[in-house]
Amino acid sequence: MKKGLGESDLNSIPSFFHHLFNFANADIFFFWGGLIFYVSNFFLWMYILSKIDLSVALPLASSSYIVIPIASVVFLHEFVPPLRWAALVLIVLGIYFVSQSPSKEGKP
Repeated sequence: MKKGLGESDLNSIPSFFHHLFNFANADIFFFWGGLIFYVSNFFLWMYILSKIDLSVALPLASSSYIVIPIASVVFLHEFVPPLRWAALVLIVLGIYFVSQSPSKEGKP
């Protein structure tokens, strides 16, 4: 979504809708792809919450904190500082420890 709207001049609501439906601009397809991905993520999250406990699902959802910086470096060529990479390592350790905790049935 960021790449799709990155070069658009969004000063007003009409300008936003003009750029949103300007399919002559190839970058707008990135926006629509991101929007479809975002909506799909919502429905996937609802399905996941219907199947597993929130206390397990929410820490696993923090894996997005790992995927997003990697994707921003690869696709958007953004800089991620070393301290943030260290924080991501701590998040991975947290996900690991939560996944090792027993479920409500007492099984690991």
